[in-house]
Amino acid sequence: MIRCPQGHYFDTARHGACPWCAKAEPLERIPTPSPGPASPPPGVTLPMPAPDPPAPLTVPDDSTPTETVRPGIRPALKNAVVGWLVCVRGSNAGRDYRIRPERNFIGRSASMDIPLESDESVARDRHAIVSFDPRTREFWIQPGDSSGMVYLNGGAVHVPQRLKERDTIEIGRTKLVFVPFVNDRFQWE
Repeated sequence: MIRCPQGHYFDTARHGACPWCAKAEPLERIPTPSPGPASPPPGVTLPMPAPDPPAPLTVPDDSTPTETVRPGIRPALKNAVVGWLVCVRGSNAGRDYRIRPERNFIGRSASMDIPLESDESVARDRHAIVSFDPRTREFWIQPGDSSGMVYLNGGAVHVPQRLKERDTIEIGRTKLVFVPFVNDRFQWE
């Protein structure tokens, strides 16, 4: 975990920049120098190796996911906000949490995408998952890996359920209201 200039802690294995700051700069990766070939003794000329033949042209297979290109959303927007959860009850009341494309893990740990840090009744890691599908522009809630319960509009969530605007999510003693940003009127281009 590292700390961004704004003081947020985040896991560099999961995020290239602070997921809580829109202004965070990408992490600088320092390449490891590789040893080059040994120089020939003075006066000795080595033959030039033949150039490698060009790689065959291939058509990408859309069924194979990659880290750099995600179907349905441009790589530059992979961390764009697509919605929010607003805490309306509990120790985090008044705070909002950004929802990003794909899976957002909710838990008490600061390394979670949506950290409910001051609610001791929330599991540390992966109490619940809020997902955004960039292809269908749908939001989903599902239970995480913990034994704790998740409630949607007062009913227990046992399998993924689609979220609608103003739905309420209860996790531990925290109550959150779902507010979509991407919908049928707006989508990132």
